[in-house]
Amino acid sequence: MPKGVLVVMTDCTEPGREAEFNEWYDKVHVPDVLEVPGIIGVTRYRLAEGVPGGDDPSRFLALYELDATASRSVFMTPPGSSASSS
Repeated sequence: MPKGVLVVMTDCTEPGREAEFNEWYDKVHVPDVLEVPGIIGVTRYRLAEGVPGGDDPSRFLALYELDATASRSVFMTPPGSSASSS
């Protein structure tokens, strides 16, 4: 069970490149993030079409699950590096 959750809202700023953005996010970003010690899961959601978004233009919500060993260093650790080695 996660000990913490980082909530991130994003959007693709170039609508014509959304498929490319999603492919990068799913095939590059998520695997890289999951290599960082302390991050144990990522779940991503997309706002359904026709749902009013209010003033926030973000259409994607990502939940990054953090385990008990996660610390501030998780957010400053390059993929493939150990958070404790810095």
